[in-house]
Amino acid sequence: MFEYREGGVVDGSKFSGWGGGGWGGGGWNGGWYGNNRPPGRPPVVRPPVQPPAGGAQLFIVTARWGIPANQVDVSDRLRSFVRNGRINTVVNSTSMGSDPARGAPKTLWVTYTIGG
Repeated sequence: MFEYREGGVVDGSKFSGWGGGGWGGGGWNGGWYGNNRPPGRPPVVRPPVQPPAGGAQLFIVTARWGIPANQVDVSDRLRSFVRNGRINTVVNSTSMGSDPARGAPKTLWVTYTIGG
């Protein structure tokens, strides 16, 4: 799962390099907190959505936009941005299609798979 602050850019080219779990070396664990998730971090949502047949390269499992207390599901919207197995978009209320927390800095939480 990646997090993008409002105004950031979702650069899908970053997704494919992370599949091996090496996390770029240096001992960084990718921010996996297990059951010790910091306060305010939204729970992981696992919807019953399957990648399309044919082993598409990138599949958005779920995407949530907002603040921990007020989020909207933008999974379908983000999926519609995928072109040729890649995604590249600015993260803001316009691209996400709504502003669930006017005036507050928002985050986009993305869970995805590569190659099924």
